[in-house]
Amino acid sequence: MGSKCCSKFTVLRIIPILCGIVGNDDEADLLLKTVEKSGLSAVGIIEDKGRRTTVKTRIMGNNQHIARLDRENRDFIDENVSNDIITILNSLQKLDGIIIEDYNKGVITQYLLKLVSELSKSKNIPLFVDPKRNFFFEYKNATVFKPNRKEAQEALGYQLKSATEIRQAGSELLLRLKADNILLTLGEEGMMLFQSNGDISSVPTRARHIADVSGAGDTAIATLAASIAGGATITEAAELANIGAGVVCEEPGIVSIQPSTLISAMSY
Repeated sequence: MGSKCCSKFTVLRIIPILCGIVGNDDEADLLLKTVEKSGLSAVGIIEDKGRRTTVKTRIMGNNQHIARLDRENRDFIDENVSNDIITILNSLQKLDGIIIEDYNKGVITQYLLKLVSELSKSKNIPLFVDPKRNFFFEYKNATVFKPNRKEAQEALGYQLKSATEIRQAGSELLLRLKADNILLTLGEEGMMLFQSNGDISSVPTRARHIADVSGAGDTAIATLAASIAGGATITEAAELANIGAGVVCEEPGIVSIQPSTLISAMSY
């Protein structure tokens, strides 16, 4: 599949700044060492002595993901911790975008969402949201809101099987969330992009050998945000996000996509 975005692109050095909560434990030490080794910034990772660091253990067999065991504390963080996160974001000189990746682990609260939305709007920082069912309609004023089919169905209360139902869902989500764009992921059917100007476009998937879908959503929202930071249009960014998510699905376990791999995948 050809792509307009393949003919020209800007290469930027984007430094991800991780924000989240860890406990005072060995798992937190391991995470912070891994972050440092990867060349990422951990300035937004806050220690909360009252909770443990979330650990996910994936059980694999024959290069297939069989099950996952989580050790965690999913209680919501209090407002003081949310204020600490916002203080850190406010202290940063330049943000090209903010990604809210909600794992339903207690960090994302209504209070924090309100603060992040206000910060994004006041400083004109693009806001990208990958939601979970909790607070689904509290993610207001996002630049891109990216639910999957299951999440959208549960929130809206009806099935998204036909093209008519999918278009109805996209229009309703745009209106209720006051978002600039809704990017609805549809599994093997690809993605559907709904823009606030009324444009609707399909981003078809490519035939791939699927080994493990873990991390596909994370890859999609990260690639989308990085692409827009690099100057891509929303339609170009959505196509790149779709390609990136497809690439990581070909590998078992959690893998990250490198710029060179993404660029190579464009020409498939």
